[in-house]
Amino acid sequence: MQKKLPEGFAEQMRQTGLAQTYDESGWCFIEAAIFAGVKKGTRRLDLSLRADKVRYYGGYGNPEVELEGVCAAHRSPPLQPDVVRRQLETEKCFTAKADIEVVDQLYRDFFDGIIKFARELEFCDLR
Repeated sequence: MQKKLPEGFAEQMRQTGLAQTYDESGWCFIEAAIFAGVKKGTRRLDLSLRADKVRYYGGYGNPEVELEGVCAAHRSPPLQPDVVRRQLETEKCFTAKADIEVVDQLYRDFFDGIIKFARELEFCDLR
């Protein structure tokens, strides 16, 4: 994920009525929700956290200076599809309202496809 947006982006989006942040974007929300369900907790990275601390991309055993240790992002447990739909309709922004149907179906397909094969849910590293 890249949550840090260019300077002036939020103001420009405010004027057009679009999402002003990564978290307000419906498309980003769905992408994050799906990846949270399939990625190991420490492999879901928020690159906006990298700052000057990151010196290595891995393999050195010091999480305080490795990309994975510095940028590991919070992830939520998988959300029920109806909860996601409500958030899409009431909290998230889209360029076109028709996008709600598309991303809702993407998430439902993901959820229905993955949940029947899940043998174990691991919730460590969720923060």
